[in-house]
Amino acid sequence: MKAKLIVLLLVLTGLKEPILAQSALRLGLSGGLNGNLIHANYLGPNSESKGLWDYTGGISLEHRLTPSFTVTYNLLYSRQGGIELITSKLGLGSDQMISKLSYLTLPAMLRYQFGVRRVFISGGPQIGYFLKAEWYAARFGEGSAERWNLSSMHRFDAGLTAGIGYRLGRHFVIESRYYYGLNPINKPDNQTHTYYNDYKEFNRTWASNLVYYF
Repeated sequence: MKAKLIVLLLVLTGLKEPILAQSALRLGLSGGLNGNLIHANYLGPNSESKGLWDYTGGISLEHRLTPSFTVTYNLLYSRQGGIELITSKLGLGSDQMISKLSYLTLPAMLRYQFGVRRVFISGGPQIGYFLKAEWYAARFGEGSAERWNLSSMHRFDAGLTAGIGYRLGRHFVIESRYYYGLNPINKPDNQTHTYYNDYKEFNRTWASNLVYYF
């Protein structure tokens, strides 16, 4: 009986370090750039969607499950939006309508590290809570920005995100990811509960982040 207890104690002692390592939690700070686009399922013949660069930042929690798999949760303030280039039918030039959207986002990513232990791929769902939106014509400048009517916007955003990253030693991680929004930004008409000409807008975002884990 004593021999069995000794063997069990040795086994538990041997497993203690891997178990702790696999369940280790690390908190980090994240910051980077967003390349944003508002994708509309219909644009007029004189309109074109263009990208808009902005910033993102927040905190990151990393939970190591195994030597190869890690789950990360990010709580980020994310500046998104896009540019609509409108060309005059009368040959009077073009104008840019700039939309800037602010979200609080929560991506939950499963990371898989390859044998080299530095390169990883990641993927998972993302939800966002809409905070505010502004729009203005480029020729008038940002000082002329007006607030969007929040009642015409969906407060919650949801979609899928995937990316690739690289570990720069123990503390730093650099990651590039793409977010594909599935929930429309705009709401349907309040009376008909339908979208005029089925016009819907969606968030599309390329993000490059640098994370420092403590």
